[in-house]
Amino acid sequence: FAVYGMACVISMMLPTETANLIAVVLALLIPVFGGFVRNVGMGVKMATYSWWANEAFFTYSIKPYEHIYMIDKTAHVWSYTLDQTTKDLCCVVLIGMIYRIIAYIAMISFNKEKQS
Repeated sequence: FAVYGMACVISMMLPTETANLIAVVLALLIPVFGGFVRNVGMGVKMATYSWWANEAFFTYSIKPYEHIYMIDKTAHVWSYTLDQTTKDLCCVVLIGMIYRIIAYIAMISFNKEKQS
């Protein structure tokens, strides 16, 4: 949801010829730099959809094995908060909505001469 919102923003701000390429490249790069790199600041991590989605996925996938693995230590290394899957997914949807609102504003603001 958030990736499509980001693609909407890009498609409204860039020429049609390059918008698809830039959207795909950013969709690949934002998860890499937006939460999966441990030395990135916490503010940057929490502002990206990939951080919240990965935290929800981590909680969902590791919970069945909490009696085997030390999941608290792993969560601490990555600065995750466990058992907040609903909050994490709501943040992903919220970031996607913000992207779509920005795309709507860009749509009605840019290229007014092409609008009929």
